[in-house]
Order: sequence, then structure tokens, then C-alpha cells
Amino acid sequence: MKIKSKVLSIIMTVVMASMSFTATVTAEENTNSYECSNVFSQESQTTLNDLSSLNFVYGDINGVSTCSTASNIYHINIAEQWIDTMRVSWTEGNTTAYHTLTCGVGDVYYSGWAQISSYTNHNGTYNDVYVLGVAPGTLFSCWEVYSSPSAGYNRWVTDCFGLETPRRLTEDEIYTLHLEGDSCYIIYDMDTNTVVDLYSNYLNPMIYAGWSNPTIVQ
Repeated sequence: MKIKSKVLSIIMTVVMASMSFTATVTAEENTNSYECSNVFSQESQTTLNDLSSLNFVYGDINGVSTCSTASNIYHINIAEQWIDTMRVSWTEGNTTAYHTLTCGVGDVYYSGWAQISSYTNHNGTYNDVYVLGVAPGTLFSCWEVYSSPSAGYNRWVTDCFGLETPRRLTEDEIYTLHLEGDSCYIIYDMDTNTVVDLYSNYLNPMIYAGWSNPTIVQ
């Protein structure tokens, strides 16, 4: 599936759904689960260029779309669900209209990592955090609310693939995102065991809309 035929739906694709992430999916059979303090002792750091390749999730697929999950997928039990929201408001007559975009991560599966000097998004700068390559099984959500006298009240919960969230990302979806040049990183603070951001041009509606323009300093 070509994502470019779908991405325009992401700005009009999300409903104010609960971020309790009640979706239940069993972990990958070959997933290794560690406490956050031990995760990065299990594998070697790589460079961001290598991290954004497909090798960590799929092995050396050489452009072949048939993917098999690699054995180097890890799971982190994060301290709390991550939710990030941005809101734009304006006045229409005597009424305040608004447009809200939200993204969240409730469970983290990753393959490959790199430590960076700093990461800056609309919430601020985070120093000495980790960039994790998003792997299948990662539970994420995005939603959108638009309310104005002229357009009424609308809300959506579907992502760039046209599928409802919250849900778990699949191998094929991550593969498609990589083919479209989307590296799909989770920015992770090991000191607090929390997610800082979902750095994805397509999955994160705030980044796709240009409301948030994160920067990475290696």
C-alpha cells in the first residue's frame, strides 16, 4: 500500500478516544523484555544513519517487501503512557473555535538504538536521550478534534493508513513508512523511563501538520 495516497487523511483522521490503550496483543515470541536499566546493555549502539535503515527490524531485505521479524526486537515497560497535544484556537463571532492534534504511545517495542546529545520539540529540549527504531508491536494512538461554528464539531481517530487507533503497528506498516523515507523513531529518556516523542513524519499528526518541528543533535 502506497502511503502517499493515505497521508492526507491523517490531519482529518483522529477521534478523542481514551488513551487507556485497552488493545490487547501478545508480545512477539522472539521479543526480549528487560527492565529499563538493563535494556541498553543487551546490544550495541549504532549510528542514526544505520538506525533509520530497515536492517534492525527486518534483516537484510534488500527492498523485498516480504518481511520476517528479526530476533533483536526489545520491549520496554515504560513508566507511563506518553501523550502529546497541541491546540490552535481562534475567534469566530462570539465563539472560540479550536483545532487539536494529539499523539500517544502506550507500549514500546524497538529494534536498534542510538544515544544523542539533545532532542528539541515544541515542549522543550531533552539532553542525553535515546533514539529507538520503532518495531512491530508498538502501541500508538492519534486523534484530532475540530470545532467551529462554521464547521461544527468533528473528531477522528484514524491514522495515516486509514485505520483506527489505538492499535499496534505491524511489520508491513513500518516497512511501508521506511520506504516513504519515514524513519519512525521513539525518543526515550532512560533516566525517567519515559517516552519524549514519537518522531514520525506520518504517524505523528503534529509533525505531519508542521505544528511541531523537532531537531536532533547527535
